[in-house]
Amino acid sequence: MKIKSLIILLAMVAQTVSAQSLFMKECRQRHFPKEIPPGNYSGITYLGHNDYAVVSDKSEEDGFFIFNITVDSISGEIKDVRNRGFHGIGTRHGDLEGIAFDSSSGLLYLCSEAKSRIVEYDMKKKKPTGRTLDLTPYYIGMEGNGGMESLCLDKENRLLWTINEKPLRQDATEGGYILRLKSFDMDFRNTATYMYRMDASVASGNDGYTHVVGVSEVAAIGKGTLVILEREFYVPKIKVGAYCICKLYSVRPTEPYNIRNDHPANDDTRFLEKEKLTEWKTTLSLLGRSIANYEGMCMGSELENGNMTLILVADSQNQFKGVLKDWFKSVVFSPIYN
Repeated sequence: MKIKSLIILLAMVAQTVSAQSLFMKECRQRHFPKEIPPGNYSGITYLGHNDYAVVSDKSEEDGFFIFNITVDSISGEIKDVRNRGFHGIGTRHGDLEGIAFDSSSGLLYLCSEAKSRIVEYDMKKKKPTGRTLDLTPYYIGMEGNGGMESLCLDKENRLLWTINEKPLRQDATEGGYILRLKSFDMDFRNTATYMYRMDASVASGNDGYTHVVGVSEVAAIGKGTLVILEREFYVPKIKVGAYCICKLYSVRPTEPYNIRNDHPANDDTRFLEKEKLTEWKTTLSLLGRSIANYEGMCMGSELENGNMTLILVADSQNQFKGVLKDWFKSVVFSPIYN
């Protein structure tokens, strides 16, 4: 085979590689009770040099923690997590659920579910810039605590991405679990909206004490590819037998697309194609307390072999009744070349 033909063949093969091949392995979850205070950790973003900014959705003051997370540069396993302190932003009761950092400008973006807005914060000046993105118009019809649960920054395309945790009222009428993935440019202009269909719930019946279904986070991993974290957290009345199912899907929004009202409800072409990367389940039993409700996720550091990491943090509800733990977990994936 001629060299030119071989190159063309290899290029064709590369283009047909599915998102499944991005996934390399899940690493074990760990907790660090002596180093990390009990919290409601709901969002995380990478600052560089093993430092991460982390938000807690029930902090007395709105703001973020700085956690130093050491990851094994070969295996991708989380080795250590240490708290470097809390930084307030001067407001309260914002229910912060997502956070993203722009290393090129030194600006941090914090997602407030209670106020349906994104707040811009200057890390150098250590204060908000005064710029905010009001998302209230996009979440009219939202029922309960199911709005802005996620936030990430696609640095290559200069886009902020967020997705509602639960369906809007008008989307819930169509059946299924339909969400809206939205992007905004750095001038806070709405650039596109995509429909995303979540997997059906596993739990059935009404014997649940707590049952939370939705998308809890989105992360940008390069080349316009996003990873969506779907999670189902189920607690029966007797508590024992509770579980949390987490699924990671990749999507690649391409052409700007905004929802039209003339789409029939059964038109599946509206929905983003998604490919499963991995899935895991944690449980609460008489002998084990591994249950972890992961709400924060971001792209982490690069490993020595060029592979990348996703870093996840769980919401323990302040280590609820001494049962839940502030878990951390990493997932290793290969870099995206096209």
